[in-house]
Amino acid sequence: ISFAHRIMYNLYAFLFTPVNPEDPGSWKEVIGDPITFTKLVWEFGGRSVFLQDSTINRELVDFYKKSIYSSLLWNLFDMNFYREASSFFGDELGGKKAKYLIGNEDKGWTYGTLFNTCVLGAELYLNNYLRIKKRFFVIYFKYGFPFENTGAGIFAKNLIDIGAFKSDICMDVWKQEYYGNGFACNTSLKYLVRNQFVILMQPQWKSKGYLLGMPTDKCTALAIAMKFYFNKN
Repeated sequence: ISFAHRIMYNLYAFLFTPVNPEDPGSWKEVIGDPITFTKLVWEFGGRSVFLQDSTINRELVDFYKKSIYSSLLWNLFDMNFYREASSFFGDELGGKKAKYLIGNEDKGWTYGTLFNTCVLGAELYLNNYLRIKKRFFVIYFKYGFPFENTGAGIFAKNLIDIGAFKSDICMDVWKQEYYGNGFACNTSLKYLVRNQFVILMQPQWKSKGYLLGMPTDKCTALAIAMKFYFNKN
């Protein structure tokens, strides 16, 4: 599933609905996800698709090409891309653990990439995965275009681990066109009541701005859940 999601944008751009972005007809008919996304983002910024002489805005064409080729190259740069491809076309990985590029399972580092589309354009994420003294951390850096969209964040799994109580912590910061500087934080609180019963609580807060999976408005939220394991020993 991860591999299919990773290559979907490229499949539409190069195989399913390939278009010539310099042909005005491509933008009038608006077929295919990449060109539809590009046009919507461009118009969101109040920029014109067609110039007065009925030709295509050159900056729009450049944005389209930059988005499809950066998506392809960003995937090829990720070592996990080839691991997912081997699983997709071959045998299942069978629960094999990640191969750290530096270090080992106790103290190690590896990376992954993510291409995403949003209201501010295309986004390139560089995710760093670290294992330090049995603690797991994810630190990411983000660059987006054509509108200003830079950011970073850190996720610490089970940063607090005391008996039956565990807590994850996540923080994000960004600088974005239209939204300015922003910050978000959330924590997952887990309490093991019994061997098979867990209470979960997740308070979170974010300022105005775009954050993957969250509304753009400033918001405060609280999620409460319960988990029950039927066959846990």
